[in-house]
Amino acid sequence: MSPAEHNAAPSQQLRIQLLGPARIRRGEHDLGPTMKYRRTLALLAYLAIENRAAHSREHLADLLWPQLPADAGKANLRQVLGNLGHLLSTAGVRSPGLQVTRHSVALDQHPALWIDVHLLDAAPVQICRKCIGSQCSLNPDERSLTDGLGQELLAGFSLPGCEAFAEWLDRQRSFFRQRSIDALHRLADCSLEAGRMDDALDLGRRLETLDPLDELNQRRLMRAYAQHGLRERALRQFETFASLMQRELGVPPDTETALLQKSIAEGTLRAARADERPLASAPSQHHPGTDEYRSLAVLCCECIAPCADPEDGVLHHRNLRRDVIECLTAYGGHAVSAPGQSLIAYFGWPVARDSAPADAVRAALALHRRFGAQAQVRIGLHWGRTISGETPDELGELSETASQLRLLALGGDTVISEHMTAVTGERFSYQPLNATHSGAVYRVTGITPSPVSADRSIMLGRGAEMTHLLAHWSETKAGNGRTVVISGEAGIGKSTLLAHFFRHALSNGGALRAFICRPELRLSPLAPLGGMIEERSGIGPDDPRAARRQKLLDYLQREWPDKVGTAFPLIVDLIDCDGEAMHNKEALFRLLIEMFNDLSSQQPVVLALEDAHWADATTLELIDRLALARLPIMTLVATREELPVRGHVSQASCIRLGPLDDGLAHTLLQALPATAALDAQARDELIRRAGGIPLYLHELATLAGERGHDGAFEDIPYTLQAVLRERIDRIGADAHVLRAAAVLGQRFEIDILAEALGNHADLSPALERLEHNQLLVAEGDGNYRFTHALIRDAAYQSMTRVRRTALHLRVATVLTAVFPGVAEKRPEVVAWQATSGGDLRQGLFWWDKAGRLAARRQAATDAVAHYRNALQIAESHPELTSTATTMALMFDLGDALILSEGFGSLTARKLMERALDIAVRSDDSTGRFMALARLYQSDSSHCEHARGLETAQLLHDSATNNSERMFALFALGNSNFWRGNFATSRDALVRLHQLAERAPATERNWFGGRSWHGGDDVAVTGQSFLGLTLWFLGEQTEATSTLANARRLGAACGNEHSHCFALSFSALFERFRGNPTGAERYARMVRSLAERYGFTLWIGVGTLIEAWAQVHQGALAGSALEQGSATVHEAYRGGGVTVLSICAEAQLAMGHPQQALTLIERALLTAEELAEQYYVAELLRLRAEALLLIHGDKQCATARAWLDQALELASRQHAQPLIERILANQQRLNCNDAQGRLQDAHDAIADAG
Repeated sequence: MSPAEHNAAPSQQLRIQLLGPARIRRGEHDLGPTMKYRRTLALLAYLAIENRAAHSREHLADLLWPQLPADAGKANLRQVLGNLGHLLSTAGVRSPGLQVTRHSVALDQHPALWIDVHLLDAAPVQICRKCIGSQCSLNPDERSLTDGLGQELLAGFSLPGCEAFAEWLDRQRSFFRQRSIDALHRLADCSLEAGRMDDALDLGRRLETLDPLDELNQRRLMRAYAQHGLRERALRQFETFASLMQRELGVPPDTETALLQKSIAEGTLRAARADERPLASAPSQHHPGTDEYRSLAVLCCECIAPCADPEDGVLHHRNLRRDVIECLTAYGGHAVSAPGQSLIAYFGWPVARDSAPADAVRAALALHRRFGAQAQVRIGLHWGRTISGETPDELGELSETASQLRLLALGGDTVISEHMTAVTGERFSYQPLNATHSGAVYRVTGITPSPVSADRSIMLGRGAEMTHLLAHWSETKAGNGRTVVISGEAGIGKSTLLAHFFRHALSNGGALRAFICRPELRLSPLAPLGGMIEERSGIGPDDPRAARRQKLLDYLQREWPDKVGTAFPLIVDLIDCDGEAMHNKEALFRLLIEMFNDLSSQQPVVLALEDAHWADATTLELIDRLALARLPIMTLVATREELPVRGHVSQASCIRLGPLDDGLAHTLLQALPATAALDAQARDELIRRAGGIPLYLHELATLAGERGHDGAFEDIPYTLQAVLRERIDRIGADAHVLRAAAVLGQRFEIDILAEALGNHADLSPALERLEHNQLLVAEGDGNYRFTHALIRDAAYQSMTRVRRTALHLRVATVLTAVFPGVAEKRPEVVAWQATSGGDLRQGLFWWDKAGRLAARRQAATDAVAHYRNALQIAESHPELTSTATTMALMFDLGDALILSEGFGSLTARKLMERALDIAVRSDDSTGRFMALARLYQSDSSHCEHARGLETAQLLHDSATNNSERMFALFALGNSNFWRGNFATSRDALVRLHQLAERAPATERNWFGGRSWHGGDDVAVTGQSFLGLTLWFLGEQTEATSTLANARRLGAACGNEHSHCFALSFSALFERFRGNPTGAERYARMVRSLAERYGFTLWIGVGTLIEAWAQVHQGALAGSALEQGSATVHEAYRGGGVTVLSICAEAQLAMGHPQQALTLIERALLTAEELAEQYYVAELLRLRAEALLLIHGDKQCATARAWLDQALELASRQHAQPLIERILANQQRLNCNDAQGRLQDAHDAIADAG
């Protein structure tokens, strides 16, 4: 089978890798643990390689069990074949490729099997055909071949006592080693020619470990370093190779190698320009000409080396400049020339990195270390947000600031801006300098020990993962080594989980060895191991070579005295600043396995590889070899990308960390001091934007705590900008699709996106790649959403205003022209797109339409938002509309505010005062009536009953049509009811009912608005008030039927606010009647309906009356009374008398007459202040009743006076039910007086006798 046929095999095929440590996988599942016998692997390898013929059972038994009798060997072979057959079987194919007969066994090629060594059966030219452009002809997603190249066949595997098998294995190892070398040469040449320098260096370093004296490969490495911009590394590569040649062979490198070295030193072989080769860290599809916002760290340096001879000075300056550029490039900087002898380097361009600011500071310190002795080095560092396009800093403002800071630096200093210190945090030490016009500045004094992030002390929602790790730790302590891969996106909490586990392990006698991977070291083999050794040896970054070697020697003599002679020459290259080659990898690996074995015999060991997505291939190979050695150590691998790492690490258990749910996110927020002052709504918004990522949540909370509510929820903290931007930069050309999707919002449809891009080609491949990179989630039916709100925000904010505006306008046009159905259903989307696109006339039209649609749906909060947007455009751009239209928007917004906030909305009142002023100035009588009507409603809700009655009469006198007359009659009925003029109220409400019965539904609104949703339906509200009025007048039967009619009309009119009105008044009616069962039924109905639509007032009324009813039925509901009272007061400022009387009645029912009396006194004072007389007679009666309950007969005279006062008022109001209650109280009081006088007489007689 050809390589192409192998690559075309199904994704669930069995993948057998024999190069390097053997791995057998199906999909993501490691099948290694299902292999019962070591000889199963031996048989599999033998059959896979010797696949040109069948092999007799006798031969295989003798090969694998030479010391056993033939029958015993065949019996064992049957068991191993059974295990192998089970291993190879898939759901659809039984033992694919395995041909077993009574006499022979063979393993044929089969589409369900992929075996890496079969690819090396072909010649190198067939393995790596010529590249087309920069795209390798090998499948770029198929890395198994190149990962295995250079590794030993069945690395670390042997069968003791099987000499024939051992000889066969040695021959095959030699064969495949040479085939690997040939293929690596071919691949390395291909990568070098295509400009893929990262691949060329990786492949060349692998070849170097196989044959350090391969001069052809040494020249290739030198060229790759030089063309990668790493000139000094290229020259060091030559020096190291020349020393090795002299030491091993006693000869210098040949002439061609020496000439190459000379051309590199003289600059003849230079680094390829950006337009000649792809940048090391940039996606090949990057388009630097696209303007976009980007956060950059900018370093401006000046290295001046005095020289007496001008010609020598020019050459020296040129060489020094090249060396400085190489140093900056090594730390991820993009260096460009600056005026004079300065250089500017940009960190975070063309691909963002969250470590960019820290990398810039490290680069500055490295420049001082390397060149401070030979030149005067002055450096300025700054960080900020700029527009990048064809150049990193198009406006030049960041570059200019860094240059100014460089001028402040004395020789040997690095001066850093306050902005830069804010993003580098506590990783470096600083000394404050005098402030400048640009703000505070500091001098960098060094690197500080890595601080432990404060939020790592907080770990939530990882109990299962921690339990998993502790179980593996127990196994490790029992002598069974474990490897665990912990994966998840940046900020998900991998480091926090590791920190908590490390504390547990160390506190229980464990030892920790941590390898830290860094992006700038991903091409340096075993750099994480070298960093760990440097830390344990006390080697500092400024230590010279001799001191570094001595500290390493001291460390080895202290910790490993029996291995110093062997260990020092193998390890020294890892910490030697002049050493680049690793000349004996296998010997080093054997040493490290021995050292970890010795350490684990003394105490349990945790080996951690952090940020493994930046690990070099050799480090991953070392981790795998340690795992295969079955040492009693626990290896933890933390990575952002699980699959690439798992491809290198055998037999690993996997833990994938997902986002926190909203409940845990709330708990985490409560534990953060920064959120103490934030309200619940602000916290909910933080949780929505963070999407369950702890780091996002922590940084958003910190920013919100610093800024409060002023823009904190729109910005992205600088600590997250680079993390998010790095994810976007990694997707290359697909970023323009992601940005266009961001313009559509958090969720979008693929059809609309395609039209917006003006590209009718299939977007599915790009969207699938974005989904694969965990930036989008497919929701089905062509709908997608961003995985996190912050990713959408970062993509959106990275675009320039011009680009965003053009896309918004395009989307608005697409929605109205191509997708009119979407526009009609979601006009607010069109409105936002048009407004953001600068078409304010269309924005005004669609915001108005969105407000009306939301109001019809009773979505009060949405209606307020949409009308506000429309009114803002109309008032800021009066040329776009007429005064009448602006006033209509004000009325609609006022109505929506009343729906949302209640009748007492102060915002609505202020808006109506403005509308009335406009109507008077423009002599608009209709507008004046509409504004007055709404102001009347505000007066009524605030119990301005005297002024309200005057306004009601004015409205009645100026009404010109039925709609206005109906509202005026309602206003007269309403004001007279609250003032206790029940007969007058009844007359107005009856006349209203007569008009409303004949009026169409579109006219039966309170305020005469331009659309039916202008207010409540007066047929419903008028009947509701009339029902209560009739009860007070003693017309019980009529009251009951009238309220039933109000409920019927409310349910049928389609206005849910009016329906709530009718249900609330029905609940009040049952309360007046003293029927708690009926009151509770209607209260629950109104609360349920009001909660569905967000009607604050009716939620409060329902809660309050339901609590009243429960109290009268024997249940305690004090907290509900308080809650309902507060809600009603917030929405309806004039509800004081009603609320206080309900609470007073409840307190009496609960047996708390003193609390009731206090509430009654407050209610009477409120009624006197507001001239609200409708319930005063009942309050006076309740006052007398409470007084008697508290003091008994001692206050009979006072109670009688209050009852007389109540009776006089109720009689004047013709309030028959109240009159009957008062008379009953008086009768009981008189009866009690007569009984008291009779008892006094009996007492007197007894005393006389």
